[in-house]
Amino acid sequence: MPFDAKDYRNRVLNEYRKGKGPALRDALRELREDPGLSVPGGRFDLADFYDVRPGTSDAELAQQISAVDNAIKVAVQKPGWTRQPLDFHEIVLSRNPGIRTMEFWDTILAAKTRQAAEALAEFGEQVAAEYQGLKIVTPDSLRRLAKSAGVADSVSDADLARVVGSAGISVVDDIRPISAPPAIVKEISTALQSTSCRSLLSAIFIEQGEPASFSILDGLRTDDPRLVLSLATVDRAVAHAHKLSDTNDNNAIGKILGALRRSAASDAELLDTVIAIFLETGRRIDQEGGPKRRSLKTFVERTGITEADAARILLHVAPESGGQPRRGWNDVQALIADGALKEARRLYESLWAEKSESTSDDQKAALNALEGTERKVVDFTAEARTAVARGDLETAARALNQALTLCSDDEALARTARDLPPSTPLKAVAAVSADARRVRLSWEPGFGTTEDVVYQVIRTTGRAPRNNLDGEKLGAPVSGTTFEDAAPPVAVPVFYGVSATRGSGSSPVAVTEILALPPVTEVVVTSDPSSVTLRWTAPPESRTIEVTQSAPDGTTTQLQPSAHSGATAGGLRTGATYTYFLTAVYSGAAGQTLRSETVRVTGVPRGAARVVAELTVGADLDAAGGSSAQAVWRSLDGYPVEIWHYEQKPEWRRGDRLPMTEIRRRGVQLAGRPLTGRPGHDGVRGAAGEGLRHYVAVTRDGDDGLIGAFSTYGTAPTIRNLRVERFGDEVVLSWDWPGPEYEVRARWSSDGTTGERRISHSEYRVEGGCRIALGSAGGTVAVATVAGDGDDRWLSPETTATVSGAAMAVPYTIEFRRRLLGGAGSATLHFEPPAGAPAFDIVIVGSAGKTMPFDADRGTALTRTTISSASPSVSVDLPRVKGTFWLRAFSASPGSRLIDPPPARMKVE
Repeated sequence: MPFDAKDYRNRVLNEYRKGKGPALRDALRELREDPGLSVPGGRFDLADFYDVRPGTSDAELAQQISAVDNAIKVAVQKPGWTRQPLDFHEIVLSRNPGIRTMEFWDTILAAKTRQAAEALAEFGEQVAAEYQGLKIVTPDSLRRLAKSAGVADSVSDADLARVVGSAGISVVDDIRPISAPPAIVKEISTALQSTSCRSLLSAIFIEQGEPASFSILDGLRTDDPRLVLSLATVDRAVAHAHKLSDTNDNNAIGKILGALRRSAASDAELLDTVIAIFLETGRRIDQEGGPKRRSLKTFVERTGITEADAARILLHVAPESGGQPRRGWNDVQALIADGALKEARRLYESLWAEKSESTSDDQKAALNALEGTERKVVDFTAEARTAVARGDLETAARALNQALTLCSDDEALARTARDLPPSTPLKAVAAVSADARRVRLSWEPGFGTTEDVVYQVIRTTGRAPRNNLDGEKLGAPVSGTTFEDAAPPVAVPVFYGVSATRGSGSSPVAVTEILALPPVTEVVVTSDPSSVTLRWTAPPESRTIEVTQSAPDGTTTQLQPSAHSGATAGGLRTGATYTYFLTAVYSGAAGQTLRSETVRVTGVPRGAARVVAELTVGADLDAAGGSSAQAVWRSLDGYPVEIWHYEQKPEWRRGDRLPMTEIRRRGVQLAGRPLTGRPGHDGVRGAAGEGLRHYVAVTRDGDDGLIGAFSTYGTAPTIRNLRVERFGDEVVLSWDWPGPEYEVRARWSSDGTTGERRISHSEYRVEGGCRIALGSAGGTVAVATVAGDGDDRWLSPETTATVSGAAMAVPYTIEFRRRLLGGAGSATLHFEPPAGAPAFDIVIVGSAGKTMPFDADRGTALTRTTISSASPSVSVDLPRVKGTFWLRAFSASPGSRLIDPPPARMKVE
């Protein structure tokens, strides 16, 4: 078929002057900025620009390219055209000599087919996003959306329906044209809002009862066969409404039914009017705003209409909203702000087509923002391409990331960013191990690193590596950010380079440097009473070992190592601590002297370790009143001694040499303040464990201990809160019992006599305490906890208390004397103290009333005096009172108590 130049200009070229103009500008800018680019990237449709289709022969193609050339040159001469189409065409021709052959176009057409399939799938996702509220779309709306999205007209309606159907959107027919008087529809719709009716059907079926659910668009359908929408039904409803009571609600329903009956001459017209009123209801709910899914739910719940009919009505009353809130030019700018630049371009083209290419201030602002952002993306992409050419991957990655920030929905741009070699790793650090035989490397991922990046470590000596191939590769690439070199070169500067890669191209290397100088190892110290000998393992690469001795007074001495990695220092003071510093010395590559880290050890001149022959352990009371144990032994020169104690006596024998780990595992060290003051002896005082413990003196000899003398010592909880109560000559002791497993020993002394008893917890509970016969005189008591059984018994420190003597009991009588005119006038009190009793003080108290005074403060003190065997009586005058008057004596001396007469003889009426 011959090429039609006029058809090409109208159908193809005009589009690149209008809607496709920005895409042509971007493609032209891309070609101009990159002289090595043969065709524009992205999704520019070169086959569409030249109108090339599959199946064209090379001869037909050559003629078509020539015709396109001529058509473009003619078009750009006309008013309103720019040179952009011609400039683009000339660059493409100059860079693609094979453009007149189908071999050139086969690849482009295949890519176009693939892109068309991708665009169709993307279109389905776009429709799903826009219509997700109602999940339906009409065929006309679907075709319009496809056109605005750039989907070819050749794609059938069935294919469009299949694509959106896979995304959950159903294609439904639009509602048929409805004929109903607008005035009646408005009148009924307004009146319905003032009633309690869910919908118009509530009024129509006022007699039968409204349906719970129904559909209306294809005729009334309900689950109740009695409900038929007809003029006869409306007539019956009108008649029924006239019978209802006179209320505002019933009156409004009557008016609605009357208007409905007047509007329709047939059942078909009635159905149209009812549908029109439901359309108006849907329109009002849509105008309430909010997501379409919420409007749909509101429509169904408010009226009882089925969800399918409600969705069709909402789509019909607001088709341009696509089931979603209406979108406009401001939404284009919102998409740009969200980084959805491709989506913003699609929405712009859709709105441009819907609004018949009409301009407005909002449209111009959206276009300026869109084109300005698109230019920035092109500029960032060009910057990245230039940075890659000069090897600056970090700048390239940063530029592409900035482009993706503006255009996050461009998969081709994202693929370009992913295909970039990674940027250089950051903060590479090398750390040498303590023995300088291993090097641990660590680094941080470079800018824009992704999960598929791996790292190659290389090593050089004497100089830094220039790239990932300039040095010795250490193992395979690793995905982590650490690496260990198990055999670094010694005494020479070592450089490590870390390069990142995704498999196709590597980043520049991050370099770090170390110098490994291994120190001496395996240092062994031995001694005798006057010398210390050192042995060590020297690094084979070292030149010599420097050994320095530091004496207790701070003086230093340089020791000469022997040929067998050793050195001896003589003439030393027994028991003193000497410090030794060992340094490995190396010769550097330039002959300079290099020194390792210094190893520090100590040595004490002493003879063979000896055991402690005698150990004494006893109790001592600390300042806080708790118990502690103190251990004392004869001093040993040159070796420390530790005291350990155990719950069970160890099976060791004196003189056994054991690892200190074994000694520690089973026991507890007695640690605390040292004991001094006893010549030739050492000691320690510390908290003792409760119960019987077995103590052993251990002589420390390096990591071993020599078992010495044993000693057994036990402690028990000290008695707390000792209380004393006297009952005549008997005293009852009580305390906080230390535990049911213990007994308590009580000892006492009084008036030259002593006593002792041991009491169990059960006896203590039966007696109500510990009862002892102390006599009337005062004395002291001491109690201690008894622990253990049989011969293995031990006591806690004693707790003591002082007991006062028993109080002297003195009976007395009262003799009242009456006045001549009646009533008591005075009284004489006669006291009977024991023979030889000391004098004591009393107070005589009087009180009027029915109750005698119970203490000296409950009445009036009539007199205070001293009673003795020589003066055992006292007389008091009584006040004139009516009723009962009581008289009572109270002791004012702690060592005496009075025995009252019978109450009847203590009062006068």
